Amino acid sequence: MNFRHIAALYCTLAAAFPAEAGGAIPLPTDGNSWAYTQYEQTGIKLSVLATPEFQFGYRNEAKDWVVLVRQAAQRTGIPDASVRPFQVAYVLTGDVCITDIAHSRPIVNGDACALPLSQGMAWRIEESRAAGLVMRDLRVEGEEEIVTPAGKFSALRIRETATISAQGSEPRMFLRATYWYAEQVRGLVKIQRQQFAEIGAPAKTSVDVLDSYSVR
Repeated sequence: MNFRHIAALYCTLAAAFPAEAGGAIPLPTDGNSWAYTQYEQTGIKLSVLATPEFQFGYRNEAKDWVVLVRQAAQRTGIPDASVRPFQVAYVLTGDVCITDIAHSRPIVNGDACALPLSQGMAWRIEESRAAGLVMRDLRVEGEEEIVTPAGKFSALRIRETATISAQGSEPRMFLRATYWYAEQVRGLVKIQRQQFAEIGAPAKTSVDVLDSYSVR
């Protein structure tokens, strides 16, 4: 699966948030990996869905990232010596510097990668899909401490609201998500997503929590 993404910034972010204030976001590096436990949330109850481990494998001829995945069953507490090897999961365009790697969604890409993330920064990512045009609006809300099995992190909270517009129809919301990004991890330490199948339908909520990571 090849995911192509086009970023459109709300304003001239380079002027509003100069890179000198905090530096560019670190770019992905081959071999960096992140292991998560993915939960489905019903009320206050969390049920384990999967325990995937993702890795930036290598760049292909188009200089896009080939992302690898494997299931690490032993992290669920069930002994399993037959952990699957890494396999190709999808291809991610090479201009992405922060990604929701578990769901193959860029969080920051393009020109925004040269800027420091700071409270109030906002941007838009547009995606063309078979179902219509997706408009993803993202904003950095602030910083907070997040505790996961991988450790305690000072993380930036990024909020997303996404709408989809089919041809000839009004946009409708289909996703609300919150991402917590920690620079020392070079990735997301927690992801909370609410997906809406249709207007008026109950939201489906999932939570991903970082179990371990390895970065260069």
